[in-house]
Amino acid sequence: MYSNFLMPLSRLPRLLLLAASLFAVCTGPSGAMEQLQNPPSATGPAFIIVNGSREMQIDLARLSTLPQYRLVTNSPWEKGQQEFEGVLFRDVLALMQLEDADAVLVRAIDNYAQRIPRQDWVDFPALLALRSSGAFLTRRDQGPARLVYPVLDYPELDNPVHRNRWVWLIKSIERAK
Repeated sequence: MYSNFLMPLSRLPRLLLLAASLFAVCTGPSGAMEQLQNPPSATGPAFIIVNGSREMQIDLARLSTLPQYRLVTNSPWEKGQQEFEGVLFRDVLALMQLEDADAVLVRAIDNYAQRIPRQDWVDFPALLALRSSGAFLTRRDQGPARLVYPVLDYPELDNPVHRNRWVWLIKSIERAK
């Protein structure tokens, strides 16, 4: 009666190999964020950092000295998965001595501004994107810097509040008051 449910032993190794492969795929790195080796570098201004009364122009060459990452994620503003490359937002804030701020204000060229709370850069690997699909961002494609959230790895970031924090055409980053 139960013999129909028993598997021949000859099929067991193949089944175990399939199960191990599935386990590796399902539990391995998601591939959505990976550190890049030897990323391209560029020159030119990126944005201004405001820390108290100090203003400092940050250029792409300085950002290129930080570890670079590739992020594949859905974007609330483009169709399908997008590939972005750049630096972790927390690394930029640490470089500019803003990592201890409760929040920062990210302002775009058109003066659109979003208050980014500390929790966003501590809890999530938000990316300051400098490239899309390997090409440096220009004003035409919302550059030279753009704040991007890893919504594929963190579905809780796919909400109206975080969608509004995707700031592009970044003009300045400053300590929020």
